[in-house]
Amino acid sequence: MERHLAACAYCRNELALMNVFEAAEASAEESPSVAWIADRLHSPMAAPPAPRRRAWAWMPRWIPVVFAACLLVAVYVAVRPHTAVAPTATGGDVWRGSFRAISPAGDVAAAPREFTWSAMPQIRMYRVALMEVDRHEIWSARTNETHIAVPPDVLAQMTPGRTFLWQVSAEGAPDGLAETSLQEFHIATELP
Repeated sequence: MERHLAACAYCRNELALMNVFEAAEASAEESPSVAWIADRLHSPMAAPPAPRRRAWAWMPRWIPVVFAACLLVAVYVAVRPHTAVAPTATGGDVWRGSFRAISPAGDVAAAPREFTWSAMPQIRMYRVALMEVDRHEIWSARTNETHIAVPPDVLAQMTPGRTFLWQVSAEGAPDGLAETSLQEFHIATELP
């Protein structure tokens, strides 16, 4: 090593700096910092913190599986196609299927003069009900056709800017009461 130091100026310089550093005494203002560092270096290392437990560690591992299964059943029940909607006052099912209200629907330019719906096989009589948005019935009628004209006194009540609901019930359905979903229409406001 002596031969290397004699030939290498860089290493000689580094060795001289190390000797000066080791021989130097701490100044009065550095003494507290040096003492603190020395204590920390000579004290035993603190134990690493214990690993944190999961917040749900008290829960058995099978509970999330049961929860997921319940969630899947709830989603299936919510999105599966429905045919029987609700029991009627007589206890039979209400069938909707392809039986539906056709016209009027949505925004209409003027009060409709006729209601139209799809036919349902083996039905001889339909009941049409016109309601305000609070479902207060303002008119109903029976017919054996799949359309019905609106009487003049009912037309007079259907003024621009109002919204109405209507529904058709098929009386005498083989498996109970068949009815359309509530259909909504809004009569456009006339511009001045």
